[in-house]
Amino acid sequence: MRKKLGPTTRGLRADARHPWRHENTGRLLLMSVINWQDILVRGLQQKGFKKFRASHMNLLRHIDVEGTRITEIAERARLSKQAIGQLVASCRTEHLVKVVSDPRDRRAKVVAFTELGQAVIQAERQVMVDMDEKLKRLLSARGLRELQHALGRLSEWK
Repeated sequence: MRKKLGPTTRGLRADARHPWRHENTGRLLLMSVINWQDILVRGLQQKGFKKFRASHMNLLRHIDVEGTRITEIAERARLSKQAIGQLVASCRTEHLVKVVSDPRDRRAKVVAFTELGQAVIQAERQVMVDMDEKLKRLLSARGLRELQHALGRLSEWK
């Protein structure tokens, strides 16, 4: 039997008339991702990136190490180019990314990591290793492997 979610459910107020909105698989996955991201951001802040925010992750997670065109970032994030432009502006202000001409097509622009952005990505790797260790203690090594397997299958589900 699954534990009922309480009034602190992320994103929605408790609603006894519509409990399915809190207890469905999609909401549980979403809450898990938000929680995971919050832990990652706190870990990066503890590693010295004090100004790093979850909103920065909304852009950085969609940028390839060698850089990515704005149109492709927008497609990956399922946001408009204008919304991505706002995220890029915010991350540029924090010196996490830069916008450069695409070497394959000088008319196109590519968002690339600055040195600080690259340092964040490198620190992120260690924070995620630490998070996986904590997840192993929470779920067991087998439980974590099963979760990762299930999430991999869900990511390809059509």
